[in-house]
Amino acid sequence: MKINTSDALQTARLAAEAGATAAMHYFRKALDVKMKPDETPVTIADHASEAAILKVLRNADPDCAILTEESGALGSGETRWIVDPLDGTKGFARGGIFWGPLVALEHEGQIIAGAMVIPALQQRYYAGKGLGAYRNGERLQVSTV
Repeated sequence: MKINTSDALQTARLAAEAGATAAMHYFRKALDVKMKPDETPVTIADHASEAAILKVLRNADPDCAILTEESGALGSGETRWIVDPLDGTKGFARGGIFWGPLVALEHEGQIIAGAMVIPALQQRYYAGKGLGAYRNGERLQVSTV
C-alpha cells in the first residue's frame, strides 16, 4: 500500500484541530477527573477530543486502524493512526496551558505524518516524512549552533 504523505498530513492536522476545539469547550471549567486503571487522569475533555478526532479520521478513511489512549486499538493493519486526544490531562485539569491533542500516522512501524495543537498557546505543529516540519505554518529547521 502506498501512502500519500501530503493527504496524511492534512488529515492529521484536521484531526488535531478538531480535538483541540472539542477540548477547549472544557478548558478552565469545573471538571470531574477520574483515574484510569494505570492511575493516570481522564476527563470528559479527553473523551470529547477523542470523539472529534475519530470523526475526522473515519471521514477520511472509514476502515482505518486506530490506536487511541482512551479507547485502545480499533481495527488492525500495517497502517494505523495513533492518537493521544489530550496529552497533558493533568495540567489541563488544573487550568494549565501546555496540553493538546497528538495525532500521527504509522505505516509499517514508521511515523509518516503527525500533528499537535497546543490551543491555549495558539501553537500548531505538524510534520510529514519528506515534507518538513512546521510551527504555525512556518518551516522549522535545525539550528546551526
